[in-house]
Amino acid sequence: MRLVLSYIAVFFLTYSSVAQTYNDRTVNKEIDGYITAVMDRYKIPGAAVAVLQNGEVRYQNYYGLSDLENKTPVTKNTLFKLHSLSKVFVSTAVFQLIEEDKLALDDVLSMYLKDLPEAWRQIQIKHLLTHSSGLPDMVRFEADSEEKHREQVFAAEIEFQPGDQFRYNQTNFWLLNRIIKTVTEASFEDYILKGQFNGSKQLLAFAQDKTAGHRALEYFPNEEGVLEVKDFDVPEYMYGAAGIALTLDTFIAWNKRLDADGFMKPETKAKMWTPFTYKNEHPFAYSWEVGSINNTPYVGFSGGTIVSLRKFKTKDLTVIFLTTGYRYFSGVNRASMYIAGLVDAELINRSISIRTDMEEQLLNTSVEAALVSYRANKKRYPEAAFEEILNSLGYEMMRRNQLAKAIKVFTLNTEEHPLSWNVWDSLAEGYETRGDTSNAIRNYKKSVTLNPENQHGIEQLKKLEQKN
Repeated sequence: MRLVLSYIAVFFLTYSSVAQTYNDRTVNKEIDGYITAVMDRYKIPGAAVAVLQNGEVRYQNYYGLSDLENKTPVTKNTLFKLHSLSKVFVSTAVFQLIEEDKLALDDVLSMYLKDLPEAWRQIQIKHLLTHSSGLPDMVRFEADSEEKHREQVFAAEIEFQPGDQFRYNQTNFWLLNRIIKTVTEASFEDYILKGQFNGSKQLLAFAQDKTAGHRALEYFPNEEGVLEVKDFDVPEYMYGAAGIALTLDTFIAWNKRLDADGFMKPETKAKMWTPFTYKNEHPFAYSWEVGSINNTPYVGFSGGTIVSLRKFKTKDLTVIFLTTGYRYFSGVNRASMYIAGLVDAELINRSISIRTDMEEQLLNTSVEAALVSYRANKKRYPEAAFEEILNSLGYEMMRRNQLAKAIKVFTLNTEEHPLSWNVWDSLAEGYETRGDTSNAIRNYKKSVTLNPENQHGIEQLKKLEQKN
């Protein structure tokens, strides 16, 4: 496995930036090698991956198991839970309704929902889609019914002026779920099925449909780091936030239709993918993440930290990466970006490739080898996001309980970026995890000095100083 990743890292760091023509046999082999290596590194039980380009499936494959106990393989019939990736289907539904003149982005919620608290009534639909509503998040409250959830969240205060900032919030999609039902006079499930899946439940399911077969189980580490099944129960009233499960084939068919303007006009889709203007600035559109690699724009989203969609619009290239969990946090968005770079060299993300190379060395060679790689890459690619790379790798080592390595990486980051409060906070957290209270306090103090509003540092200092 080490040789596969080392080869891929070298490929990324040396390959020309000139556009690469897709060669199915060569690139498919590279994608296979990369996915196999990623699954081994992060202990991902099962996965399904597709690459679409110019309306065609250029790569599609299935890996591992959907049920470890029964050794059931992942196949074309395996249903993967999408978790929050379900939100892009909700966004599509809303923009379909906008195109049909059944609602508008500037419509206030009280036009459709009559039971809202007074302070909620003038919030607009666009604020729900862009997570800029300022509403309290339903996930903070424990409730066993929609009515109890409603009572709790209605009683809470609005947290900021709508439109001011981005704050991810499941309440937004509970309300969108209700609005869609009101406007269409149909269940949320039926409207999504009719508007995007030709009314067919074949190879697609919603969370409460217990009759659907071929569901992949999902695995996450317990406190001892052992993989165990986790069942995330999503009630019907939260389907808009996280309720959809589908097969890779179904996802591919949906993506093809989206790209071919089968759901809405091109100008409507362009609006759906237009970044929203927040007062605090944030790269996000109407329930879609937005960004760019080497000046090539992309949109997408992820769910449950285990599934990812990335669409590179000007390249007509889409990567779908679905998994059944992990032992170590796998970074599915990072993997999707990496695969895009294998398909088209203009999409190589230098920071991701450098991180991959250093992670390989940290896990399988030595910290010293990783540092040699770091210095060489920093000299060659000074534009890479090295502070982010080092911070990410430090936490990767912490997750694997390799605390000595984590502290060395965090320490390097403080030496390289001494004015960043965040790197000192991370180093303090490494020492705290190792039980070195004095060094943890010293570094938290440094972090808070650089950023007096660092609430994490302030809280940890209070806790540690009380213990001391």
